[in-house]
Amino acid sequence: MDATLTNTATIVIISTLLARLSYLWLLPKPIPQIPHNPVTSIWGDLPAFAHDEKNGYKLFSSIVEDMVRLHGPISQILLAKHCIVILADREESERIALGGKITDTSERFRATVATVLPNSQLSLPANETWKKHRRLAGPNETWKKHRRLAGPSMSKRYLERMSGRIAFCASELVRLWKAKCALVGSDAFDADLDLHLATMDSISI
Repeated sequence: MDATLTNTATIVIISTLLARLSYLWLLPKPIPQIPHNPVTSIWGDLPAFAHDEKNGYKLFSSIVEDMVRLHGPISQILLAKHCIVILADREESERIALGGKITDTSERFRATVATVLPNSQLSLPANETWKKHRRLAGPNETWKKHRRLAGPSMSKRYLERMSGRIAFCASELVRLWKAKCALVGSDAFDADLDLHLATMDSISI
């Protein structure tokens, strides 16, 4: 009888320990020193986000806004074993892109950026073209100083060189809106995406 109780207790203790270790292993592993919501589930932030979206409370963009408001310009969303880093500060983005170590980005990330900025440094793999872009950009502090000293003249040359393309894109946008007006008549239509794509097209070279 005592042996049976001992074996049962041993099995219960081992099972409890294994369950606890498995739970700890399944918990999301946040990137160190980047703020995030408290880890209370193996699914990370997914349950709260799913509840909000199911009840029509929030879109993903609203969730990102909440994270920025709660944690500042850099934070992370935990999605089970994966995480999404939110970077909402332009200066910090420049520091990482121009002053950090040479590290390649994922193909999916590059493809996403390339849809609006096909020749951007962020849309290129870490090849020779990327290295040339990086050398032209220079280190972060050097780039800031160069931009501060030479920014106005560079902007003027850029606008002179791109004025034809900008005018063409503006004309194409007007043509698109005229075509939309012909289709919808007096009804309104959403122009945000049109403006965004036209702007990206005019500055992408």
